Amino acid sequence: MPVKYRVVKARNPKTGVEGHVVRLLRHYVVDGRMLARRIADGTTVSEEDAGAVLMRLSKLMAEELLRGNTIRLEGIGLFGLTVRSGIIPEGTVNPTTFIKGRRIKFRADRGLRVQLPTVEFKLDGDERATA
Repeated sequence: MPVKYRVVKARNPKTGVEGHVVRLLRHYVVDGRMLARRIADGTTVSEEDAGAVLMRLSKLMAEELLRGNTIRLEGIGLFGLTVRSGIIPEGTVNPTTFIKGRRIKFRADRGLRVQLPTVEFKLDGDERATA
């Protein structure tokens, strides 16, 4: 199934150059229940058990990230905690006060990345798909 996109007008905020860019259209969010159902459909695990595993995985991932660990899920990728900070002046007693943002960084595993070149794209409203 092709991924739909639109071409929209855009301006580079740094250079001021105007042009067009491609924006992918998101159809809907696949939630934990939907994933649990699809896992159950393709395995011997019940939908309830698959849902419980996903919930537990979420809690364990949060615990490990808060310990400063990186998580690697085979075939999916690496998850790690990163921060942004300002320049810390010499002699600062508490450098954590300069942390401006925290986020979870994800890097797709090779097994997942190799599938991306096979994606087809389709202009929204167009019936033709392009690779």
